[in-house]
Amino acid sequence: MDIRPFINAFLVHLYFSKINNLYLEELPRNKPILFVNLHRNGACDGWVYQNSFLRNRRFPTFTLSSQLTRHFVGRMFFRGIEFMRKKDGGNREKNAQALESCVQHLRNKKDLVIFPEGSSDLRCKPLPFHKGFAKIIEGYLEKEEEIAVVPVGVEYVEPTLMGSKVTVIYGKKLVFRKGNDVFTEVEKALLSLSFVTESEEEQEERRALANFANYESGVTYYDTLKVFERSVDFAWISRFRDYRQKTAKLSLESGLAFYPLHWWQHYPLIYTPIIFCGFLANFPCLLVSNYVGKRFSDDDNVVSFWKILSGSCLFYLYIVLVTVGTLFVGVKFTLGYFVLTYLYFVVYGTWRRAVKRLFNCIRGRRYLREFRELHKEVVDAVTR
Repeated sequence: MDIRPFINAFLVHLYFSKINNLYLEELPRNKPILFVNLHRNGACDGWVYQNSFLRNRRFPTFTLSSQLTRHFVGRMFFRGIEFMRKKDGGNREKNAQALESCVQHLRNKKDLVIFPEGSSDLRCKPLPFHKGFAKIIEGYLEKEEEIAVVPVGVEYVEPTLMGSKVTVIYGKKLVFRKGNDVFTEVEKALLSLSFVTESEEEQEERRALANFANYESGVTYYDTLKVFERSVDFAWISRFRDYRQKTAKLSLESGLAFYPLHWWQHYPLIYTPIIFCGFLANFPCLLVSNYVGKRFSDDDNVVSFWKILSGSCLFYLYIVLVTVGTLFVGVKFTLGYFVLTYLYFVVYGTWRRAVKRLFNCIRGRRYLREFRELHKEVVDAVTR
């Protein structure tokens, strides 16, 4: 049994503070499902999707770029049906064989995940969809009566930062038979899951609005995104923009300065000893992963991927050293290290947000009342 999906799922569980599944319906387990997934945040998306699928007891095979498995380190993390993309510059003649492998995989009643964009992007709309998934469906339907297709999307609050939150969004199951317009229907479903804006500036503002409205409101981040995707024509929008401008030099989350709404929201600060000790215990891994994330990333959509990849490789070496150290300092030390490290990653995101909000209370207290009044108006607008 391949344990890599479980390791990858655990890594993103540590890196992101929360991964939510949204709108997941009960899917048949006696028939194969083709999951057609949006691609936002580099290879990190695959790990997030693996986390989501495994939590729902589904074990699909992923399609992936052959670029990811060219080196030994990549093969430690990735396995699936490989395609050669045009931008990878290799021999693409084997792609026809890979398409046939996908069809046969589905005929063997095994789930499959494909990324029709072929690459990832964090900008204001999805990349153009390729027709490979349609060819897989058409090939499958040559011998089968129907196939179930589920579109899946993903949204990150702060995609480049450890401790951020992620939402995996499941679209409604589509059932196709021979002769159906597969590409058009799937494209329409994927676009409906996407968050689309006209410009990057507009996207940044509306994501800040969505995070603002999601804060302590009971409304999901994704649902607020879709509200503001349609319009931001609200009476308070000019005051919101003015607030962003005035507080731009404070500590920001998703482009906005946050404050606690209640005094007890400072409670994550009690995790400070865990954060301090956890950082000291793991600072080589943390410093290296941050350096690699900045040094090797050619765009924001691969920052988290490089951080996780480099940090986890170094952490594996760390585990060996700590395990050897058990011979000299005892089992209790080793267990204590692993418990401390796990707690560090689990609470880091919540602690980081609490520290930022405390900083804003100290440095920009004059904006606290305005923040709370504006927050109430924004939440009222999305919960009507």
